[in-house]
Amino acid sequence: MVCVELGAFPADFKKDIANLKEKLREIVNNWGISDDQIIAFVTDGGANIKGAVKQEFGESKHVTCFGHTINNIGQAIIQNNNDDAIDDDENETEGGTLKDLLKKATMIIEPTTAIGKIAKDVLLTEVQKRYANLEAVVIYGVATILDPRYKKAAFENSIYCSRAAAFIGNLLITSQTQSNESVESIAELQTSDEGGIWSYLDQNISNNQCNRSNVSEINSDQLRAYLIRPAVSRKLNKNPLTTWQALKNDFPLLFPIAQKHLSVMATSVPCERLFSHAGLIATQLRNRLSPEHLNMLVFFAVN
Repeated sequence: MVCVELGAFPADFKKDIANLKEKLREIVNNWGISDDQIIAFVTDGGANIKGAVKQEFGESKHVTCFGHTINNIGQAIIQNNNDDAIDDDENETEGGTLKDLLKKATMIIEPTTAIGKIAKDVLLTEVQKRYANLEAVVIYGVATILDPRYKKAAFENSIYCSRAAAFIGNLLITSQTQSNESVESIAELQTSDEGGIWSYLDQNISNNQCNRSNVSEINSDQLRAYLIRPAVSRKLNKNPLTTWQALKNDFPLLFPIAQKHLSVMATSVPCERLFSHAGLIATQLRNRLSPEHLNMLVFFAVN
Protein backbone atom coordinates (compact mmCIF):
# COMPACT_ATOMS: atom_id res chain seq x y z
CA MET A 1 0.00 0.00 0.00
CA VAL A 2 1.32 3.41 -0.95
CA CYS A 3 0.21 7.01 -0.52
CA VAL A 4 0.61 9.32 -3.51
CA GLU A 5 -0.12 13.05 -3.78
CA LEU A 6 -2.20 13.88 -6.85
CA GLY A 7 -2.70 17.61 -6.51
CA ALA A 8 -2.19 20.64 -4.28
CA PHE A 9 -3.70 23.95 -5.29
CA PRO A 10 -4.19 27.34 -3.60
CA ALA A 11 -7.83 27.89 -2.71
CA ASP A 12 -8.16 31.07 -4.73
CA PHE A 13 -11.86 30.39 -5.25
CA LYS A 14 -14.91 30.24 -3.04
CA LYS A 15 -14.86 26.84 -1.36
CA ASP A 16 -18.46 25.95 -2.02
CA ILE A 17 -19.83 22.67 -3.30
CA ALA A 18 -19.92 23.72 -6.95
CA ASN A 19 -16.26 24.84 -7.09
CA LEU A 20 -14.98 21.88 -5.08
CA LYS A 21 -16.85 19.49 -7.38
CA GLU A 22 -15.16 21.09 -10.37
CA LYS A 23 -11.69 20.91 -8.79
CA LEU A 24 -12.07 17.26 -7.73
CA ARG A 25 -13.26 16.30 -11.20
CA GLU A 26 -10.37 18.20 -12.76
CA ILE A 27 -7.80 16.31 -10.69
CA VAL A 28 -9.42 12.95 -11.43
CA ASN A 29 -9.57 13.66 -15.16
CA ASN A 30 -5.98 14.91 -15.29
CA TRP A 31 -4.77 11.59 -13.92
CA GLY A 32 -7.09 9.53 -16.13
CA ILE A 33 -8.89 7.99 -13.16
CA SER A 34 -12.34 6.63 -13.97
CA ASP A 35 -15.17 6.65 -11.45
CA ASP A 36 -15.13 2.84 -11.39
CA GLN A 37 -11.55 2.95 -10.11
CA ILE A 38 -12.50 5.17 -7.17
CA ILE A 39 -13.59 3.20 -4.12
CA ALA A 40 -13.92 6.04 -1.62
CA PHE A 41 -13.21 9.66 -0.80
CA VAL A 42 -12.19 10.19 2.83
CA THR A 43 -12.77 13.77 3.98
CA ASP A 44 -13.29 15.80 7.12
CA GLY A 45 -16.82 16.63 8.22
CA GLY A 46 -17.12 19.92 6.32
CA ALA A 47 -20.49 20.21 4.60
CA ASN A 48 -18.90 21.69 1.46
CA ILE A 49 -16.41 18.89 0.75
CA LYS A 50 -18.88 16.17 1.76
CA GLY A 51 -21.51 17.66 -0.54
CA ALA A 52 -19.03 17.96 -3.41
CA VAL A 53 -18.00 14.30 -3.20
CA LYS A 54 -21.54 12.97 -2.83
CA GLN A 55 -22.96 15.06 -5.67
CA GLU A 56 -20.13 14.41 -8.10
CA PHE A 57 -19.21 10.78 -7.36
CA GLY A 58 -22.16 9.37 -5.43
CA GLU A 59 -23.09 9.20 -1.75
CA SER A 60 -21.87 5.61 -1.40
CA LYS A 61 -18.27 6.70 -2.11
CA HIS A 62 -17.94 9.17 0.76
CA VAL A 63 -16.36 8.31 4.11
CA THR A 64 -15.99 10.75 6.99
CA CYS A 65 -12.54 10.77 8.60
CA PHE A 66 -12.59 8.84 11.88
CA GLY A 67 -9.79 11.01 13.23
CA HIS A 68 -11.80 14.19 12.82
CA THR A 69 -14.88 12.55 14.32
CA ILE A 70 -13.03 11.29 17.39
CA ASN A 71 -11.37 14.67 17.81
CA ASN A 72 -14.76 16.40 17.66
CA ILE A 73 -16.05 14.09 20.39
CA GLY A 74 -13.03 14.94 22.55
CA GLN A 75 -13.50 18.63 21.98
CA ALA A 76 -17.17 18.38 22.96
CA ILE A 77 -16.18 16.75 26.26
CA ILE A 78 -13.55 19.42 26.94
CA GLN A 79 -15.94 22.28 26.16
CA ASN A 80 -18.48 20.91 28.61
CA ASN A 81 -15.90 20.68 31.38
CA ASN A 82 -16.04 24.37 32.23
CA ASP A 83 -15.75 26.06 35.61
CA ASP A 84 -19.47 26.76 35.88
CA ALA A 85 -20.34 23.08 35.59
CA ILE A 86 -17.75 21.77 38.07
CA ASP A 87 -17.69 22.45 41.80
CA ASP A 88 -14.73 20.25 42.62
CA ASP A 89 -11.68 22.54 42.25
CA GLU A 90 -9.15 19.75 42.16
CA ASN A 91 -10.76 18.34 39.04
CA GLU A 92 -10.80 21.55 37.00
CA THR A 93 -9.30 21.46 33.51
CA GLU A 94 -5.83 22.81 32.93
CA GLY A 95 -6.64 24.77 29.80
CA GLY A 96 -8.95 22.41 27.94
CA THR A 97 -6.47 20.34 25.94
CA LEU A 98 -6.58 16.78 24.67
CA LYS A 99 -3.95 15.97 27.29
CA ASP A 100 -6.47 16.93 29.98
CA LEU A 101 -9.06 14.67 28.38
CA LEU A 102 -6.70 11.71 28.46
CA LYS A 103 -5.97 12.30 32.14
CA LYS A 104 -9.66 11.99 32.89
CA ALA A 105 -10.32 8.98 30.64
CA THR A 106 -9.97 6.53 33.52
CA MET A 107 -12.90 8.17 35.29
CA ILE A 108 -15.37 7.94 32.40
CA ILE A 109 -16.46 4.30 32.84
CA GLU A 110 -17.37 4.54 36.54
CA PRO A 111 -17.20 8.26 37.31
CA THR A 112 -17.27 9.38 40.93
CA THR A 113 -16.46 13.06 40.44
CA ALA A 114 -18.45 15.86 38.89
CA ILE A 115 -16.11 16.15 35.92
CA GLY A 116 -16.23 12.39 35.35
CA LYS A 117 -20.03 12.28 35.31
CA ILE A 118 -20.21 15.17 32.87
CA ALA A 119 -17.57 13.57 30.63
CA LYS A 120 -19.43 10.26 30.60
CA ASP A 121 -22.78 11.85 29.67
CA VAL A 122 -21.24 13.95 26.90
CA LEU A 123 -19.20 11.02 25.59
CA LEU A 124 -22.24 8.74 25.32
CA THR A 125 -24.31 11.48 23.69
CA GLU A 126 -21.62 12.37 21.14
CA VAL A 127 -20.86 8.75 20.23
CA GLN A 128 -24.55 8.04 19.72
CA LYS A 129 -24.99 11.17 17.60
CA ARG A 130 -21.94 10.65 15.40
CA TYR A 131 -21.90 6.86 15.08
CA ALA A 132 -25.60 5.93 15.30
CA ASN A 133 -25.95 5.16 11.58
CA LEU A 134 -22.45 3.85 10.96
CA GLU A 135 -23.64 0.49 9.65
CA ALA A 136 -25.74 2.26 7.03
CA VAL A 137 -22.56 3.42 5.24
CA VAL A 138 -22.08 0.91 2.43
CA ILE A 139 -18.28 1.02 2.43
CA TYR A 140 -18.12 0.24 6.15
CA GLY A 141 -20.55 -2.64 5.73
CA VAL A 142 -18.70 -4.15 2.78
CA ALA A 143 -15.32 -3.86 4.52
CA THR A 144 -16.72 -5.46 7.67
CA ILE A 145 -18.20 -8.47 5.87
CA LEU A 146 -14.99 -8.94 3.88
CA ASP A 147 -12.87 -8.88 7.02
CA PRO A 148 -12.25 -12.63 7.61
CA ARG A 149 -12.09 -12.01 11.37
CA TYR A 150 -15.64 -10.65 11.74
CA LYS A 151 -17.80 -11.10 8.64
CA LYS A 152 -21.45 -10.72 9.76
CA ALA A 153 -20.75 -10.99 13.49
CA ALA A 154 -19.98 -7.26 13.89
CA PHE A 155 -23.42 -6.09 12.71
CA GLU A 156 -26.19 -5.10 15.07
CA ASN A 157 -28.68 -4.32 12.30
CA SER A 158 -29.47 -7.29 10.05
CA ILE A 159 -30.95 -5.03 7.36
CA TYR A 160 -27.67 -3.15 6.87
CA CYS A 161 -25.81 -6.46 6.92
CA SER A 162 -28.01 -7.84 4.14
CA ARG A 163 -27.66 -4.61 2.18
CA ALA A 164 -23.85 -4.83 2.31
CA ALA A 165 -23.93 -8.50 1.31
CA ALA A 166 -26.21 -7.69 -1.63
CA PHE A 167 -23.84 -4.91 -2.71
CA ILE A 168 -20.94 -7.39 -2.72
CA GLY A 169 -23.08 -9.87 -4.65
CA ASN A 170 -23.73 -7.29 -7.36
CA LEU A 171 -20.02 -6.56 -7.60
CA LEU A 172 -19.32 -10.26 -8.00
CA ILE A 173 -21.81 -10.56 -10.83
CA THR A 174 -19.96 -7.96 -12.89
CA SER A 175 -16.44 -8.93 -11.90
CA GLN A 176 -14.05 -10.95 -14.07
CA THR A 177 -12.23 -14.09 -13.00
CA GLN A 178 -8.80 -13.29 -11.60
CA SER A 179 -5.74 -15.39 -12.34
CA ASN A 180 -4.86 -17.83 -9.60
CA GLU A 181 -1.63 -17.25 -7.78
CA SER A 182 0.20 -19.24 -5.16
CA VAL A 183 -1.07 -18.87 -1.63
CA GLU A 184 1.28 -17.00 0.64
CA SER A 185 1.71 -18.28 4.17
CA ILE A 186 0.60 -16.22 7.13
CA ALA A 187 2.82 -15.91 10.17
CA GLU A 188 0.79 -16.52 13.33
CA LEU A 189 1.66 -13.74 15.71
CA GLN A 190 1.54 -14.30 19.44
CA THR A 191 -0.20 -11.58 21.38
CA SER A 192 -0.99 -10.73 24.96
CA ASP A 193 -4.34 -9.24 23.98
CA GLU A 194 -7.01 -10.70 26.24
CA GLY A 195 -9.94 -9.25 24.38
CA GLY A 196 -10.42 -5.69 25.51
CA ILE A 197 -13.10 -3.76 23.64
CA TRP A 198 -13.24 -6.46 20.94
CA SER A 199 -14.20 -9.28 23.34
CA TYR A 200 -17.90 -9.06 22.53
CA LEU A 201 -17.12 -9.75 18.87
CA ASP A 202 -15.01 -12.75 19.84
CA GLN A 203 -17.99 -14.07 21.77
CA ASN A 204 -20.33 -13.57 18.82
CA ILE A 205 -17.97 -15.38 16.51
CA SER A 206 -17.35 -18.29 18.88
CA ASN A 207 -21.10 -18.77 19.29
CA ASN A 208 -21.68 -18.74 15.52
CA GLN A 209 -24.43 -16.19 16.07
CA CYS A 210 -24.04 -14.32 12.80
CA ASN A 211 -21.43 -15.89 10.55
CA ARG A 212 -23.42 -18.82 9.14
CA SER A 213 -26.95 -17.55 9.55
CA ASN A 214 -29.08 -15.94 6.87
CA VAL A 215 -26.79 -16.78 3.97
CA SER A 216 -29.35 -18.65 1.88
CA GLU A 217 -30.63 -15.41 0.34
CA ILE A 218 -27.20 -14.36 -0.94
CA ASN A 219 -27.08 -14.60 -4.74
CA SER A 220 -23.42 -15.59 -5.03
CA ASP A 221 -22.04 -19.07 -4.41
CA GLN A 222 -18.61 -17.68 -3.69
CA LEU A 223 -19.81 -15.13 -1.14
CA ARG A 224 -22.06 -17.74 0.48
CA ALA A 225 -19.14 -20.16 0.79
CA TYR A 226 -16.96 -17.43 2.27
CA LEU A 227 -19.53 -16.53 4.94
CA ILE A 228 -20.13 -20.17 5.89
CA ARG A 229 -16.43 -20.76 6.46
CA PRO A 230 -15.49 -20.13 10.14
CA ALA A 231 -13.96 -16.77 10.91
CA VAL A 232 -10.21 -16.67 11.44
CA SER A 233 -8.70 -15.79 14.80
CA ARG A 234 -8.64 -12.06 15.45
CA LYS A 235 -5.60 -12.40 17.72
CA LEU A 236 -3.58 -14.38 15.19
CA ASN A 237 -4.57 -12.34 12.14
CA LYS A 238 -3.83 -8.68 12.73
CA ASN A 239 -4.02 -7.65 9.07
CA PRO A 240 -7.03 -8.81 7.03
CA LEU A 241 -5.25 -7.97 3.77
CA THR A 242 -2.52 -10.42 4.69
CA THR A 243 -5.10 -13.03 5.61
CA TRP A 244 -6.73 -12.63 2.22
CA GLN A 245 -3.49 -13.68 0.54
CA ALA A 246 -4.19 -17.19 1.89
CA LEU A 247 -7.82 -17.07 0.75
CA LYS A 248 -7.48 -15.67 -2.76
CA ASN A 249 -7.26 -19.05 -4.52
CA ASP A 250 -10.44 -20.23 -2.82
CA PHE A 251 -12.30 -17.00 -3.56
CA PRO A 252 -10.71 -15.51 -6.71
CA LEU A 253 -13.68 -13.26 -7.51
CA LEU A 254 -14.05 -12.01 -3.95
CA PHE A 255 -10.34 -11.33 -3.44
CA PRO A 256 -9.99 -8.15 -5.58
CA ILE A 257 -13.18 -6.71 -4.04
CA ALA A 258 -11.77 -7.33 -0.56
CA GLN A 259 -8.45 -5.77 -1.53
CA LYS A 260 -10.12 -2.58 -2.73
CA HIS A 261 -12.45 -2.06 0.21
CA LEU A 262 -10.13 -3.15 3.01
CA SER A 263 -7.42 -0.79 1.79
CA VAL A 264 -9.58 2.33 2.21
CA MET A 265 -8.03 4.50 4.89
CA ALA A 266 -10.14 5.41 7.91
CA THR A 267 -8.66 8.89 8.21
CA SER A 268 -7.61 11.82 6.04
CA VAL A 269 -4.32 12.22 7.94
CA PRO A 270 -2.15 12.05 4.77
CA CYS A 271 -4.09 15.01 3.37
CA GLU A 272 -3.53 16.94 6.61
CA ARG A 273 0.20 16.23 6.34
CA LEU A 274 0.08 17.56 2.80
CA PHE A 275 -1.09 20.94 4.12
CA SER A 276 2.04 21.09 6.25
CA HIS A 277 4.29 20.31 3.27
CA ALA A 278 2.55 22.92 1.14
CA GLY A 279 2.92 25.49 3.91
CA LEU A 280 6.67 24.98 3.98
CA ILE A 281 6.86 25.62 0.22
CA ALA A 282 4.32 28.43 -0.26
CA THR A 283 5.85 30.93 2.17
CA GLN A 284 5.58 34.72 2.21
CA LEU A 285 9.05 34.90 0.71
CA ARG A 286 7.74 33.07 -2.37
CA ASN A 287 4.60 35.13 -2.92
CA ARG A 288 4.99 35.05 -6.70
CA LEU A 289 4.87 31.25 -6.83
CA SER A 290 2.23 30.23 -9.36
CA PRO A 291 -0.38 27.55 -8.56
CA GLU A 292 1.09 25.32 -11.28
CA HIS A 293 4.61 25.50 -9.85
CA LEU A 294 3.32 25.00 -6.31
CA ASN A 295 1.55 21.84 -7.40
CA MET A 296 4.74 20.57 -9.04
CA LEU A 297 6.95 21.36 -6.05
CA VAL A 298 4.58 19.71 -3.57
CA PHE A 299 4.35 16.70 -5.83
CA PHE A 300 8.13 16.28 -5.90
CA ALA A 301 8.51 16.97 -2.18
CA VAL A 302 5.86 14.47 -1.08
CA ASN A 303 6.25 11.71 -3.67
